[in-house]
Amino acid sequence: MRDLRFNRFEELPANAFEGLTQVTTLFLNENEISYVEESAFDGLKSLRFLYLNNNRISRLPSNIFQQLKQLEAIYLDNNDIWQIDTNTFNDLPRLNRLFIFNNKLTNIPVNAFNRLPSLKRLRLDGNPIDCNCGVYSLWRHHQQHPQRKAIIIALTCETPASLYRYGFSNLQEYHFHCKKPEIITAPHDMHITTGETVELPNTDNNGVERHSSSSSSSGSTHSNNNNIWHTYAVSSDASTRGPIANKIEGLIEQVPPHFIHTPKDHVVAVSTIESVRLDCAAVGVPAPEIQWYFNGRLVAQSTDSLRIQANGSLVIVQPSLQMTGNYRCLATNPSGSIQANAKIEVKELPEILMAPQNQTIKIGKSFVLECDADGNPIPSITWQFNGAAIVVSEHLTLENENTELIVNNAKESDSGLYTCIAENESGRATIAATVTVEKLLGIPRILIEPFNLEAFTGTTIELPCKAEEPSGIKVNKR
Repeated sequence: MRDLRFNRFEELPANAFEGLTQVTTLFLNENEISYVEESAFDGLKSLRFLYLNNNRISRLPSNIFQQLKQLEAIYLDNNDIWQIDTNTFNDLPRLNRLFIFNNKLTNIPVNAFNRLPSLKRLRLDGNPIDCNCGVYSLWRHHQQHPQRKAIIIALTCETPASLYRYGFSNLQEYHFHCKKPEIITAPHDMHITTGETVELPNTDNNGVERHSSSSSSSGSTHSNNNNIWHTYAVSSDASTRGPIANKIEGLIEQVPPHFIHTPKDHVVAVSTIESVRLDCAAVGVPAPEIQWYFNGRLVAQSTDSLRIQANGSLVIVQPSLQMTGNYRCLATNPSGSIQANAKIEVKELPEILMAPQNQTIKIGKSFVLECDADGNPIPSITWQFNGAAIVVSEHLTLENENTELIVNNAKESDSGLYTCIAENESGRATIAATVTVEKLLGIPRILIEPFNLEAFTGTTIELPCKAEEPSGIKVNKR
């Protein structure tokens, strides 16, 4: 077993566990992993249980698990996974438990989980899943499985609207509309003259007729099919006789980019040790290319301060004042481009220089709490007691521009949490201390008093004396 939890890992490089051939259980949960190399787990030949839950993983390489033939359970819950490949979970003959709940999956590839012969528990709940043909593939496989009663699948539909909040066990055949399309009227090769317009009909088996037209002089294409653009590869054959002939070689359907994750604005402190991640992901046909721009300049490659991740995210490492600005994500494919912007504001928050200390004092005594801070501009100091603003009085005073809080003649009610707040226009910093005021012990009461005696020289006498003895009170006889 290897327990690597709570290490704040951000990446798993190739061959990260090389030589650990006997490890059967690997705990990598409770980290900050967002990027995993395809060969990260190579060499873990005996691995049976893999814990990757509670990280920031957004996408997995398609062959990430293919070397782990002994795997019995994979835990990927509570990540940011928005896409899985058809082959990600292929060829895992012993896998019986797969948890991917509480992620961002919207689509399940056809046959994504249908080649797991030992699967007994699959959790996909907590994802905004579109119950389309990918879910139908899983549902149909489950219905036809001879041991389906022993297989538990958790999944809830987010879309379409007619299936909103439907559970996997409530789905029926008639809920799905996944008839495979067939081309009835197909486009064909043509020779046209420069300046001539050609129309290519395309009718599918649902009775929908689509027409694409192209002008040979401009090469532009049009389509009345919603969200689908037809692009043609056009070659020109130069000839010394007659006009130039343009030949339409073929038809390729393309889908312009569409964002599924866009970066968000952030306000962060310059002194923070945590990185800032800007997520950007888009889909389209072909798959869009993601590029980042910082204040209008292309981020061509990773640097010490900006790290481009394989899933398209951009990480700002230890933000500084120089990293304040506009970050633009550009998604591009041959059908078009889209962009999304995020504003990052790095502020120099106040820094606590002197913090108040925890104290335990006697009732009736006075005590002082000190707090000082620095920043640009210089922060102001305020105080709270048990979450409420301090009210100055004769009993409680503030001195030296509120850097000293003085409590006179402390009472038991002065016990509690004192919070120092340093604040300027950039933000605030807080620090707290606990003060305990101890009760005074009660005055002892004598129960049996000694009395006068007369005695002869050399004799032994005994003087009685008895008192209540609360904790901390001693009786001394002299």
